[in-house]
Amino acid sequence: MKNNNRLNRKHIRKNKKTQKTRRKFFMLLFFLLICILLRNTYVNLYKNRVYTVKSSSDYEKSIDTNALVIKDEYIYSTRGKIKTDEENRISINTDIGTIEEYINNTGLDLNILHKEIDDSNDYLENFNKYRYKRQKISKDNLLNIVSNIKNEDYESNNTWLEDNYKNFNYSLDEIYSYIQKMTITEEVISKQGQNLKSLNSGIVSTNIDGYEDIYNFYNLNNFSNDIFISDEIIDNNSHKKGLKIINNTHYLLSFTVENEKLSHHYDMDSPIKIKFNDTYINGKVVGIKIDDKNTHISILCEENFELFKDLRFVKLELINFSTKTYEIPKKSIINKDDQDGVFVKEASGIIKFYPIEKLKEKDKSVLIYAGIDGKIKVNDKEVKTISAFSDVILNPSAVKEGDLIN
Repeated sequence: MKNNNRLNRKHIRKNKKTQKTRRKFFMLLFFLLICILLRNTYVNLYKNRVYTVKSSSDYEKSIDTNALVIKDEYIYSTRGKIKTDEENRISINTDIGTIEEYINNTGLDLNILHKEIDDSNDYLENFNKYRYKRQKISKDNLLNIVSNIKNEDYESNNTWLEDNYKNFNYSLDEIYSYIQKMTITEEVISKQGQNLKSLNSGIVSTNIDGYEDIYNFYNLNNFSNDIFISDEIIDNNSHKKGLKIINNTHYLLSFTVENEKLSHHYDMDSPIKIKFNDTYINGKVVGIKIDDKNTHISILCEENFELFKDLRFVKLELINFSTKTYEIPKKSIINKDDQDGVFVKEASGIIKFYPIEKLKEKDKSVLIYAGIDGKIKVNDKEVKTISAFSDVILNPSAVKEGDLIN
């Protein structure tokens, strides 16, 4: 009996010991499972977290400026009621209508016009003969012209141009244009504004602002932008009814920008892009002057003429820099050996460092340069940067280059 009791107690102790061992085993197993779970959570939710780069987007840096619109335009009358269809594209020798209550307010009569045209043709034939006398128009000259336009004193301007024509630095093209304008004036005066036909082709416009005979395609070097795009002149600019025909195949925009604002500099014949309201327009640099503070640019445009047909001064944006960019989270960026970059998880799972070039920082993200053919310059060498669909590591402090992660 005693032996049986002893055996029972021994069996009970053994069972308790076994149960205790099992509990320890299950506790250890549970702990290991927790550790594995925590590790997987750490890897998946922290170390292994990535941001997949989206497709590139356009980025541009623009400079606001006031621009002067220069058109190839020919006045038929500065006053009078016009019976004609506006905005028609017409060819040479097209009926353009009659100017009612026509008044010759040019200060020119037919004899003067004949002589002026003859003198100008003589000037063409003996172009070099007058070269020694030619000079640039002074600022005072220009201010007088502006004052005459403001006061609608076109007679004084015509007289001034006539008296000083051979003294200034006109090109051959400008002389041809001048002769054509004088020929049109002669035609209109001789017909007293009746039954007019077009002597040039283009768009008919009945809005006259007085600058038509001052600005043209050929006298860019005679003018200084700071005079003609001052706030006072822009505010005082207005139109009145008249008649002119504008060559609508091209026009010029002339403007000034501060040198310190330029990211990209221009040369003659450089392509250039501007934005007017919501419209992008491509052009070509045909005139450029650079001084200590400013760059004065004139561009030739051959599209969207209809936007500028009756405008002389406009506000526009010079698109000085444009490129493709990627947007990535700011926290993913690190600095390695004085170079900004990100860790990228390759398809193989290996972590690799890619350099980046920042363009603009936002609150929680950064726009970076997409590069040319996926490459940017680092220490004068072209190196590969990130691309669309790259998996950028969101917590770069949790990894190092060369790590292998799932």
